[in-house]
Amino acid sequence: AGWAIDWHGEGVPVPRITVPTATRFVIRGELTLKGVAFDGYDGTTATRSDHLFDVFGTMTLREDAELLRFKLNTSKGKHTVYIENGGRFVQMDGSMIRQCEGGCAVYIANGGTFDFEGGTICDCINGNGAVNTVDGATVNVSGSAKAVDNFTASSATRAKKNVNLAKPTILHLAGELTKTIGITRGTTANAGTKFGVADVTDAAAKASAAYCVHLKSGPTPTVRCT
Repeated sequence: AGWAIDWHGEGVPVPRITVPTATRFVIRGELTLKGVAFDGYDGTTATRSDHLFDVFGTMTLREDAELLRFKLNTSKGKHTVYIENGGRFVQMDGSMIRQCEGGCAVYIANGGTFDFEGGTICDCINGNGAVNTVDGATVNVSGSAKAVDNFTASSATRAKKNVNLAKPTILHLAGELTKTIGITRGTTANAGTKFGVADVTDAAAKASAAYCVHLKSGPTPTVRCT
């Protein structure tokens, strides 16, 4: 349904809701989460066979909102937050997505938009990156958005993979960025007024399909592999 819902938790510590494995939220209107944690660990090793949030409308994760410990079925291509064509997911300062495994923390489909304005995505394990896109997706980053310490596997030889941008995904620096976002795989970056087009000058990194571009505020982007 096309309702606008604000789900605000109260109290310290933040209220935690254990989400059963079979639960799926379909957002066709507007959903705002604030001061509440959705925990995917139910005491078992079961994996989820569907997305947790399937976003056709607009979903916003505000301060003290957290999505954690969701284990997705990799073979079925399911994710914690899946942004459909025309859908929009907004992550704001003080929110967190962490410890997601199997599927992506955030997956942006063709025509979907991720406004990464703040908060943190960390400690997720997925071969395709904690945040993954397909052609035609849009990612806008600004503020205190931070995506670090996400990995391809749990093994000792794992590699970092934070935000995986498929060409020709457009990455916009929508304002001042005060934190660090690791970007894997080459793509275009909208220069805007605050950021130059990301480029890789290191020959070894350029030859690799998994180089990282770390975006920071300032006229010259910081480019390095991690």
